[in-house]
Amino acid sequence: MSEENLLLGLQLGLLEAVWPAERAVLGMRVCKQLHQQLSQCTVLLAYAGLQPPEEGTLTQDLARLGQARFSVLWAGDSCDMLLRALTKSGCAAGLTSFTLHKDWRASPRNWQLAEALGCCEHLAHLDLANNKIGPEQVASLAGGLGKCKALAHVNLAGNEIGGEGAGRLVGALGECKALTHLDLSANQIGKEGIGQLAGVLGECTALVHLDLSRNKSFRGLDNDNADETDAGRLVEVLRKCKALAHLNLGFNGIGTWSGWERLLRALGECQALAHLDLSSNSIQERGARRLADVLGECRALARLDLSSNAMGPNGVLELASVLGACKRLVHLKLASNAIGGGAEGAAAVGAVLREGTTIAHLDLAYNSFGAEGARHLVAVLQGLGDRTALCRLSLSNNWIGEAEAMRLAGELGEGQPEVDWSHNGTNWGFAQFGGW
Repeated sequence: MSEENLLLGLQLGLLEAVWPAERAVLGMRVCKQLHQQLSQCTVLLAYAGLQPPEEGTLTQDLARLGQARFSVLWAGDSCDMLLRALTKSGCAAGLTSFTLHKDWRASPRNWQLAEALGCCEHLAHLDLANNKIGPEQVASLAGGLGKCKALAHVNLAGNEIGGEGAGRLVGALGECKALTHLDLSANQIGKEGIGQLAGVLGECTALVHLDLSRNKSFRGLDNDNADETDAGRLVEVLRKCKALAHLNLGFNGIGTWSGWERLLRALGECQALAHLDLSSNSIQERGARRLADVLGECRALARLDLSSNAMGPNGVLELASVLGACKRLVHLKLASNAIGGGAEGAAAVGAVLREGTTIAHLDLAYNSFGAEGARHLVAVLQGLGDRTALCRLSLSNNWIGEAEAMRLAGELGEGQPEVDWSHNGTNWGFAQFGGW
């Protein structure tokens, strides 16, 4: 084995956590297949075992890497020891990707991580998701983060950053000019935090992927002057990020915000936008009409998630009217939207499929179609024949009933889309419905 493909003396208790990997150096229990995938220039230090390596051994092994490029995936205890070894070994400059999945709040490792990051001039991927990082840790982390000029992917999802922590991130993110992917979902950031972040995100013009979901950022906003609200500043961010292709604003109460229309107009200007998630935002029928006014401008849109928005059949009809302009739309999620049973709901779905001729995956779960609505839907599908691209349809959790679901499945026959009938008073549905 070449010096670059150095075998580190580490135990990997959970090999499946990193398999498959194209470039890896694992310890002691090396999977033969994985061993054959070793590259000539990059190594992966992966640890997920119960017994950590000795600090002295790890430091020596890391030092032998010299300036070679390497990645770290650490999902076990003794993270403090890893951070000290990275700093002492002098190899941190070669670190390109760092993933840490462990609670690091209860020790001084916050400043140790900042010190280690300060030496990582080639670090491009940083994943600290689900580590209970709060505002105090962010303050320490930001110092090291701002020195990572090559950072392109940052994942801080599922932490406890809050509005205060978001403000402390601003200076660090402003230094990350190469940033393309940022995930701050589920961090209790709120409207004030979004306002502070917006000031710096507008400078990240290379941003391609932005996830701000589950932050309650727009809830409780009733100020008619959208320009003066903290959340209103996000509108200007969207206008500046011309490369933005993936945007997740789910679970933020956007539909209750008086500046909703301005946000929609800004979305219409995101010409590169391919994946948009506005699920669980209280859009309702009125919001669906406003969304329809701009949705046709999103010509690159391939995935749209509008689940859990109580749009009803009329709101879905409003959306259907513009889907003809979305020539690239393949995945559409309308689950839990109170579309309801009867002919009205089925007609709305039929309009979606007639206008959205490129839609291949449609999620209609949790819409209370019932047996009657399901019969109408099957009739719609049969009437469309080969005039639709639909290949997968989810009708799970719709109170259809076992006997009726089985009968309708047989009635559809071959040549029709694959339908998920699970959880309809039946135990024979698909165990897993993929593709979403």
